[in-house]
Formats: sequence, C-alpha cells, structure tokens
Amino acid sequence: MKKGTLLAVPLVLAISGQAGAHENGPAGYWIDSQGQPVMDRNGNCIRTGTWNADSKAPAGCGDQEFQSLRHISMAAGTTFEFDSARLKNKGRQQLDDIADKVGRLGDRVTAIEVDGFTDNSGPAQYNMNLSKQRARSVSDYLVSRGVDRDKIQTRGYGETHPVADNGSKAGRERNRRVEIRVRGNY
Repeated sequence: MKKGTLLAVPLVLAISGQAGAHENGPAGYWIDSQGQPVMDRNGNCIRTGTWNADSKAPAGCGDQEFQSLRHISMAAGTTFEFDSARLKNKGRQQLDDIADKVGRLGDRVTAIEVDGFTDNSGPAQYNMNLSKQRARSVSDYLVSRGVDRDKIQTRGYGETHPVADNGSKAGRERNRRVEIRVRGNY
C-alpha cells in the first residue's frame, strides 16, 4: 500500500469533522461518536478497510428504502376522495410508510416539502385552494403519525406546474398529485 493511501482516510475524516470516528458499528463502516454513519459530501457512507461484500450497511447508507423518500409523487385519484382533500385508505397507508421511514431516520431528516397540484379543470382559484388543502391534509396526517411539524413546509400550486398535457384525461390525472420531498443526510 502506498503512503499516500494510508494518509487519505485520516485526512478525509479530519477535514469532514469526523476525526472522532471509529469502527464500532456494523463491520466495514465508520461510525461517529453519536453512533451515526460517517458520510462523504455526497451522502455515501465511508467504508473501512474491513468492508467486504457481506458487510451490512448501517441504516441510511445508500439504502434504497430511504432513497425513495427523496421524491414521492402521490396520485390524487388513489390518495384523495374525488374533488376533496379527504384521504383514502390507500393514501393513508402510503403516508404511514413514509412517516415510519422518516421516524427511523430521526434527526437526519432536515426538511420535508409537501406540494399540492391540480389539473386545469375548473376555476384557477378553486384549484389553488384544493391543492393547498390536499398538501395540508398530507402534512397534518404525517404530523399525526409522529413527524415533526416544524420540519414540514406545505405549499399549493394549483394548476400552475403541470407534468403532463391537460388536454387529455390521462394528462389531467397525472397533474392531480401531491409531491413529497424529504431532505436530509441519508
């Protein structure tokens, strides 16, 4: 092994403010003094020299389970009652799963954005209000499941940000949605 390689890991840890990191967690990964995995600036967990293909990554280390939280689009037709902000069972089930994952991530979640959207059917102001009500309904439900309200930002965009052509039924269905983005170090 080259001398430069031996100096690289301590240097990276010192620069990232993780000089107190140790390998006291799952074999093959650096863990900080609070028991959290040490990550690089891209959010990837830093592996130790003992890492191998059988090493089990700590929670939040590139686990697809959590990566899915980065952007979730919930179709209004399966999430809400028709022309309403009232959640259907399927919508509540999906939000239960999201709340569970956010809870397991804990303080690694820094912000949650909940954005409501509609199609262009009906008056623009009505659609704006419905999109805000749906986003608020999702936020309120997440809070009822233990998510910190202070981390949630709720917005309604009405018909102003379509993702599909409002000229077709399929396009209008795609535009009626709530999008959730969970920000953080995971």
